[in-house]
Amino acid sequence: MDAWLSSVDATPRALALVFYDTFQYFSWWIYLGEALIYTALVFTGELSKDGPRIFSKGNARSIQFIIAVHINFLIVLLLLLKIACSIDPSLPDWMTRHIGRGLTFLDLFSILGMMFMAFIERRTLYVESNAAKNTHHAS
Repeated sequence: MDAWLSSVDATPRALALVFYDTFQYFSWWIYLGEALIYTALVFTGELSKDGPRIFSKGNARSIQFIIAVHINFLIVLLLLLKIACSIDPSLPDWMTRHIGRGLTFLDLFSILGMMFMAFIERRTLYVESNAAKNTHHAS
């Protein structure tokens, strides 16, 4: 019974060591940078001279919906980045060989995937409201 109790007491310490060891060499800066670049890619059109589109009154989507959708897309993007970093050592050499300026095919596929995700998210975030439709038809 004493051996069982001592193992129960050690469990939180063992879990703490596992998490510490896992995240000790984990680079949060890569994920933060990726999230910031993706957010800029999605919302960069909001700063154009034509004015905002996603955050305009002509959008039927609420601010809460826009933020929730963006957070979900960020989670998917960061999970895909984590998977890409994890499978990198097992990929064929041609995918991880540098093709110029330090880029690999895996990097290129990641950038293209991020651009495709941003395109899909921008289409999801904007739905023209009925008031904006009526304004366009009246003029």
